[in-house]
Amino acid sequence: RVESETGGRLDLLHPRSDPLSQDCKELFIRTASEDCNKTLIVDVIAAHVGITDGILVELVAEVRNATGIPHLQTIGCNFRSEAHEGDTVSHVFAADELPEEKEGLTAMVVMTTDICTADITGSVNPEHAESIRLWQSYGGMGELSKYRGFRHVLDNFPLY
Repeated sequence: RVESETGGRLDLLHPRSDPLSQDCKELFIRTASEDCNKTLIVDVIAAHVGITDGILVELVAEVRNATGIPHLQTIGCNFRSEAHEGDTVSHVFAADELPEEKEGLTAMVVMTTDICTADITGSVNPEHAESIRLWQSYGGMGELSKYRGFRHVLDNFPLY
């Protein structure tokens, strides 16, 4: 578990196989397409989930367009039971809805930078970016039992 910037506890999600991680990635891509008329490519590096007034998913991801270099972004996805005043909510066709939206939750991307410039500039500070690049060079987490849904991998190990 880690602490979020807002002080809440977050659980690790597997960045490539957890459904919430993938739903946040799809929401980001869909929002960029609708709001910016851009097709962005997203590679999720790390993902966390927490409970707020709904579900908060936080991603660290490389974002690029088809020809550009990747830029590190911190992306938040809020899945809430109702929109708050000032929230920008996209309207989607039923076929394009995420599972959380089909359950009646409102989906919204939250970023510290403009989503339309996500393929041009990064939102991760240089020191943190350097740490992420070093972490990536060693293959990421490796230890699956720390991810939500993978804690069972230690069940057969004896306790001493």
